[in-house]
Amino acid sequence: MISVAEARNLLQQHIATTDTEEVSLYNALGHFAAEAIESPIDMPSFTQSAMDGYALRFEDYEKKIPLYNEGEIAAGTTLVSEVDAEHCIRIFTGGLVPPGVDTIVMQEQVEANEKHITITTDSLKQGANIRAKASQCKAGDVVLEKGGRLTPAACAMLAGLGIERIKVCKKPSIDIVVTGNELMRPPETLRDGKVYESNSFALKNLLKQMQLDDIRIKKAADLEQDIHQKIGDGLKAQVLLITGGISVGKYDLVKEALEKNGVQEIFHKLAQKPGKPLYFGKKGNTLVFGLPGNPGSVMSCFYLLVKKGLEQMMGSSASYNAEIKMPLANDFNKKAGKTTFLKGKFKNNKVEILDHQESYKLNGLAVADCFIEIPAESQILHEGTLVDVHLI
Repeated sequence: MISVAEARNLLQQHIATTDTEEVSLYNALGHFAAEAIESPIDMPSFTQSAMDGYALRFEDYEKKIPLYNEGEIAAGTTLVSEVDAEHCIRIFTGGLVPPGVDTIVMQEQVEANEKHITITTDSLKQGANIRAKASQCKAGDVVLEKGGRLTPAACAMLAGLGIERIKVCKKPSIDIVVTGNELMRPPETLRDGKVYESNSFALKNLLKQMQLDDIRIKKAADLEQDIHQKIGDGLKAQVLLITGGISVGKYDLVKEALEKNGVQEIFHKLAQKPGKPLYFGKKGNTLVFGLPGNPGSVMSCFYLLVKKGLEQMMGSSASYNAEIKMPLANDFNKKAGKTTFLKGKFKNNKVEILDHQESYKLNGLAVADCFIEIPAESQILHEGTLVDVHLI
């Protein structure tokens, strides 16, 4: 049994990125930049108005005189001439600021007639309401680091710089094998001794949330031949996720089937709760994760290790460590020895440990927005203690 820190290091060492491809920004969500992206232009590429108003010389404003309005500049106007002294020009948001002016007054701070304006504010400052050329970035600036996540905002930013296609690491194909004779699929009528299978629903939706859609689901009975065959088929994918059968019980046949299918074990069993039986292995370029059978453990392991491993595979530069630290909203006691991950929820600038922490339960996880990481050596934690928090 290894520590969580050792498991994270082994994942970082053994997970290679997928091949790269170019995709349109329309299809980039869920990807990570395969290389640093530099801006091809200054942004803004010209000095812009930040408001609907009037462009003028600040020295003319200080004279407290009416200013002659020369006309107007709409967004998209490309040819503008210099504004004369004691003159102004109507300008709209995004319009090209003409030579000779250095300030824009908002239209709400002006009284205008057909030919002149009178400025009604006493608080106008020089340079107000102007977006300077290259104030967002200069040509050649790195605007997205290698491994940066392509969020909707990142895609919009790149499009605004004139970039339409981007190099990314390919998304992997994924097979899910669900094991367990006790499992029934909803909406079948539940029989005594059976439980409804929920792990495939959890995993498929978690993967879809990551914008991964090349997914196949297989059900395997607790029979050596069936598990061996389903795992063998699953190894044709780039990632194989298996739920159940990875512990040491009489019907836990997954580990042996993995060995017979030529999978190299990297680690099996972690000093963590929940998810002690977690398995990670490789065959060629295929990654294999053997997850516990309890639904809470499956989702905990996925969020905390598997998801981050998949993101690493797709070129993410993010680490496996917690994103933030927050003070606990309640006390917590545990035995030393295992890193414990607790379902939590942000509340009043603290993080609250939720009820229903048992690994077979999902009602706490269904409303959680984070996992609280309690170090292996910790035993007694009081309200207000700073703890590592993983966002979900």
